[in-house]
Amino acid sequence: MGPVSKYIMSRSIWKGPYVHPSTKDRVLQAWTLNQLLSEDSDSQELKQIQKDIQSKEMSRSEILKTYGVEIKDRRSTILPDFVEKIVKIHKGNAYVPVEIKKEHVGLKFGSLVRTKRIPEYKKKK
Repeated sequence: MGPVSKYIMSRSIWKGPYVHPSTKDRVLQAWTLNQLLSEDSDSQELKQIQKDIQSKEMSRSEILKTYGVEIKDRRSTILPDFVEKIVKIHKGNAYVPVEIKKEHVGLKFGSLVRTKRIPEYKKKK
């Protein structure tokens, strides 16, 4: 028996990639790490966030956890417009922060986060 992906039908090209409309809107409004760390900003909200980051001396991982947009829609495709955005993808019991990179374009949000635990067996003495 061959690989499973051989039997799965792909989405037709003329339809384009599937992205839920509300997910697309939320991701496009998300901050990028460069916006959060740069000094020059126009928005009052962004200036306040930058002050919080500087006062708390947050690390990169803390920034991702705090300012990402929460997404439960794992089946949507990642578009080129989403590159460098900060999102938190739901994995069943928690949200995992991810910064979307160029390599992620074309993948699904769900493929970026593992949902199953790797079993840990007890060692025999």
